[in-house]
Amino acid sequence: MTTQLRAVALQRRVRLFISITIYSVRCNSVSISGLISFIELMQETGEQLKQTLDGIADNMNNLSVSVNSKARCHRLSKARCHQQDAGVDPSEVVVCMIFDGIEKMHHSMVDYLQHELLLLDPAVLKTKHMGLSVTMQLFERTVEMRQVRSRRQYSPPIQMMAAIKMRNGGKLNSHAWIMQGFCRQLNPKYLVLIDVGTIPKRKALLHLYRCMEEDPNVGGW
Repeated sequence: MTTQLRAVALQRRVRLFISITIYSVRCNSVSISGLISFIELMQETGEQLKQTLDGIADNMNNLSVSVNSKARCHRLSKARCHQQDAGVDPSEVVVCMIFDGIEKMHHSMVDYLQHELLLLDPAVLKTKHMGLSVTMQLFERTVEMRQVRSRRQYSPPIQMMAAIKMRNGGKLNSHAWIMQGFCRQLNPKYLVLIDVGTIPKRKALLHLYRCMEEDPNVGGW
């Protein structure tokens, strides 16, 4: 057991920390899950998380500089080369999914984390450790996602974290974990919060990253 996040232990620089927060509340006695804002009164499923992660993975090729894109830069003008990618290596990106309460997780979400991402191992889940109640369980793994447009090809490896809170603490508590917990260790250059179920277009993260690089006053919530 370690108190260091994997990226920190490997001494990796984190430029982009992408957080997907799933929190649960009760509304009219109906259990619902959401991220920052609600999309009707429905519980987010593993398929919705998969769509969001597929969208993020589809952005990785545009964020990173491959050998081929470096070769193209010698042939293209500096301005055109700048439009190709943002120069962010995949090892400098961390994606974190934080779940607000293990009892509220949709069964399809558990199946997706366990069987497709191979990120969750129910066998090691604990409620007590050294006589103390467990607050959060954290799973980390490098994941290769199949490209949406070509299921035979994979996107660059992505460092992923599944942070599962044992109790429902609410949205602000999840944000506190992200900013005061994970960000203090990772010290990322930029933090991006994405709604679960949102599918970023192929160059969305590229445009956002480049915009923040060019103007330090740009931000959003």
